[in-house]
Amino acid sequence: MEKKRIVVFCSPYYKTGGTELLHQLVYKINELGLANAFICYGFLDWKIEMNPTPPSFIKYLSRSNEVVDISKIVDSDYLIFPETMIPITQAFNKNFKCLWWLSVDNFYTSFGINKPPTVKQRLKKLLKRYPHSLINDILTKNFFNIHLVQSYYAKDHLLKNGAKSKVVFLSDFLGINIDEELISHSERKNQIIYNPLKGEEIMNRITKDNRFNWLRLEKYNNSQLSEIYKHSKVYIDFGNHPGKDRIPREAALHGCVIITNRLGSAGNNYDIQIPDEYKIKDMNLDVIYEKLNDLLENYDFHFENQRSYREKIKNEEFVFEEELSVLMKLL
Repeated sequence: MEKKRIVVFCSPYYKTGGTELLHQLVYKINELGLANAFICYGFLDWKIEMNPTPPSFIKYLSRSNEVVDISKIVDSDYLIFPETMIPITQAFNKNFKCLWWLSVDNFYTSFGINKPPTVKQRLKKLLKRYPHSLINDILTKNFFNIHLVQSYYAKDHLLKNGAKSKVVFLSDFLGINIDEELISHSERKNQIIYNPLKGEEIMNRITKDNRFNWLRLEKYNNSQLSEIYKHSKVYIDFGNHPGKDRIPREAALHGCVIITNRLGSAGNNYDIQIPDEYKIKDMNLDVIYEKLNDLLENYDFHFENQRSYREKIKNEEFVFEEELSVLMKLL
């Protein structure tokens, strides 16, 4: 029997955690022989004369024919869209369609909706004006055959908003392996690393304290980031956590102790599975500094205290393959 054709839509050119995951999905489906999977790049700019596949993602596409043009999609294809590509989905009313919620927040910002919404946006929602009318249809009608969720945060959001379609887990994995025995604790600096794009306002306030050694994670390639992780003690993320973010897991896997707030996916005990003591509720600077001091001075203790989180991250690829097998039976 001929295998199903599955087309995974992805934005071109850009290397992000989300676009990498979409390529990993195609790779895993083909590697496991579950179906014939293809990447389709939406929002192509024909004035840009460059390969839409980022160079570091070529490894996920073993054959050139694993990229399909949007004009070659047929009604029998099974389509998977990230939550940021809703406009393209409306051109395929005859296909079996899945919406993959990689980020709850990005779903809304792709419609130009702020979080929290402005007064004008609240009024539009009350009057069921566009885009709120479309969002309501996506959530409460069978606009998509299946909602795929990468995080418990996304699942909870869908169920609370009356999702009628089936909600199925399809998480993700990092695709990197680190031997903890090779991570020397003695070579770690009393250094706190952070992504300046996450929680920018609060981080600008926190990092003014010169008692701590801060390092912004920006303009580094993967190998440089790996070395920074290995020589740092703490990774701090006070952003919105719109999904199961990659950087906290990468930092943890390299031996950093993780500290977050309680927003988004950090607000539950599944997506960022660290003890509650590492999730700051009160954004009081003195409370934060006291916690950071403790993490730096007692790094070995806190490293061991987050061991179960690192083990969970190491197991993600196996879990992803199991979830993928379940999904294939539903298509």
